[in-house]
Amino acid sequence: MTQTRLELLSAHGDQTLPEVRFVAHGSSRQAGAEILEHGLSFIEARATVSTSLIQAMGYATDPIKRGYSQSEISTTDDPGLITVVAVPAEFHLGYATFTTAYIDRSLKLVTGAPLRYAGARKQLALFSSEDTEAARVRVEGEVLNGFALADHPSFLVDPRFVVGSFHTGSNLASVLTNLEVSAKSFEPIDFVRLERSLQLQFAVREPAQAVLVPTLIRDMIVGTIESVIMSRLRMMRWQGLALLGYRFHEGRDEVTIGGVADLAGQNRRIDEYERQLASSKLFDGELAWLKTYGTRQLALMRVELEAAELESA
Repeated sequence: MTQTRLELLSAHGDQTLPEVRFVAHGSSRQAGAEILEHGLSFIEARATVSTSLIQAMGYATDPIKRGYSQSEISTTDDPGLITVVAVPAEFHLGYATFTTAYIDRSLKLVTGAPLRYAGARKQLALFSSEDTEAARVRVEGEVLNGFALADHPSFLVDPRFVVGSFHTGSNLASVLTNLEVSAKSFEPIDFVRLERSLQLQFAVREPAQAVLVPTLIRDMIVGTIESVIMSRLRMMRWQGLALLGYRFHEGRDEVTIGGVADLAGQNRRIDEYERQLASSKLFDGELAWLKTYGTRQLALMRVELEAAELESA
């Protein structure tokens, strides 16, 4: 039977987000240098940080995202900087504004921000309130009522919480590309080799902070893997709904969700992912929760496909 209620998909279910201790911020070298010296300035609920080094790398190396005009792109040689910040106790990490999605089964329509929702840990924000979901909803309401997000109060993460930075370049890009490929394939990660490689590329802000680097690097690797896998599963669900005839709107714009030829192909993907989740050694230790998360997501996808088959029978 078709469900007529509007289903909200948000940060609920992201079990480890409250435990995140370090986040990454991608910027130009100049902006990164200012953060290292003066701290990270942010507007509550505005997308500012990520648990994913891949996302931070993409932002740091994209001149358009960093504010350069088309005419300036050819003249800038700024490769960008990834700054890593410890989350202070007085601030709380949550999903940024307009990262939720709404499924209307009666209309076969997904609205809100399905692409940003599928991005998982890419669009994160810092909040002064511990209840980040309630704060996000409040700020979203204010923005919709005309109070621009850019005009909201700004806060500062004190410089002592800024641990250090990665200089973007081909070496870092190669390491992160390999990490992404392994995570998407649910392949085991050689943490020792990966941690050693990233430690060599990380520069602490102050020598005394060097003691934090091993923990920081491990946490950022785990956060990157979590973001990659969560994003892959969320987009896979959208692909299944697209095969069922759902339309998608990111804000006011209609967007196309592709990548799967037919329902049989989607079912084969679900079967294969279930086998990989059950057998992969990747989901041990701090990543064990992802096996449960992934299993539930795949079960939900299968139910949606089976329900559609029953309705059309």
